Amino acid sequence: MMDSPTVVQTGLNAMLKGVPSVVPGLLNKVSVFSLRLMSRSMATAVAYLTMRSEGTAK
Repeated sequence: MMDSPTVVQTGLNAMLKGVPSVVPGLLNKVSVFSLRLMSRSMATAVAYLTMRSEGTAK
């Protein structure tokens, strides 16, 4: 996982260059791309399971 200052710096750099959207990190880019290959119902189910497991993992 990327640390907050790195994510902020990446976002600010993109904003100053006029880039409308930026996805920092390889794993995040792969995740965003894989959403294009899934149906909406499958993407919703994956998001639900991911968020549920993150909340209960601690």
